[in-house]
Amino acid sequence: ASAMLAAAGAVPAGAFARDWNLDPQAASELAANQGLEPFDGHWLDNQVATVARETIMDALAAHHRTHPESAGVAERAVLARSPIGDSTSMALMLAVLLSEGVVRSADGHVALRSHQAALPDDVTRLFQTVAPMLDSIQPPSLGDLAKRLKRPFAPFEREMRALPAFGMAVRISVTRVYLPERLLELADAAATLAKSGPFTVRQFRDATGVGRNVVIEVLEHFDAQGFTRRQGDTRQVVGERAVVVRGGTAHAR
Repeated sequence: ASAMLAAAGAVPAGAFARDWNLDPQAASELAANQGLEPFDGHWLDNQVATVARETIMDALAAHHRTHPESAGVAERAVLARSPIGDSTSMALMLAVLLSEGVVRSADGHVALRSHQAALPDDVTRLFQTVAPMLDSIQPPSLGDLAKRLKRPFAPFEREMRALPAFGMAVRISVTRVYLPERLLELADAAATLAKSGPFTVRQFRDATGVGRNVVIEVLEHFDAQGFTRRQGDTRQVVGERAVVVRGGTAHAR
């Protein structure tokens, strides 16, 4: 078992303990003796973790220098840069960097938190146009925005994808984007409710004044980002509020 741990890259902690018939404490002690640290259900060699962290940070910094106008690098491209041939170790370290807030993610792309892409003029104009309409805890759907602006929906929806990519908005569903600060207001409302225990959709709706359909979109986004966890008809807060604006899944059609 010790030899396998020493030779492996990222080792799934639970599977290793079961395969070698070890209780969790014994398995953890064995991993620690081999210089491994726990990362999200895995054990990872300290040196491997350091190499993975430096590789990700260096790759992002190099991309930002070469392409200052770019919002970020495709996550799969970053993970493919593993110098040790172990994409799992890279994925674990990327998750650590995201949780630390050193790196941000949006629509499958990652960037250093400190990076501010040079905004194209058309994206700046688009944001200036839609921001006043989005400045609400219940912003209109993309379809309603397109109607208000008298724009065909399909090209408008494609243009709106730039806002999450540049960190200017968060797309919570196929139909809706939020300004980050407004989404954080709703996260705070959920956290306040959760102080009294698990809460229902109705309680969140009543506390925020947001319509039921939009509330469901928001709460499903919170679930997907790991801020809340649904249990039957109720939810509880299980994560940090910042995760709700770190970019959700890609909801583009």
